[in-house]
Amino acid sequence: MADPTGLVGYSLFIWHEPVMLQSHRAGLLPTAQSGFPWALLGVCVAAVPVATASYWLIEYPASLLGRLKDHRGRPREFSPQPATR
Repeated sequence: MADPTGLVGYSLFIWHEPVMLQSHRAGLLPTAQSGFPWALLGVCVAAVPVATASYWLIEYPASLLGRLKDHRGRPREFSPQPATR
């Protein structure tokens, strides 16, 4: 089985900043430099579930679309016709 952080890594990269900005606007993040570890923890706690949902609801289904065509760009034949004599 693949490493789950590897699966959602790109989504986490995409979502951490919007989560961080919204958390900051809502006043949920400490503003002092000494509060950085807590801010980091808070952003991770919020961004990981968002990234996981984004991966499974958007990225993974979109990646399946690529399998609908063969290497030449033609639609794949999922139900081949029986051989004719």
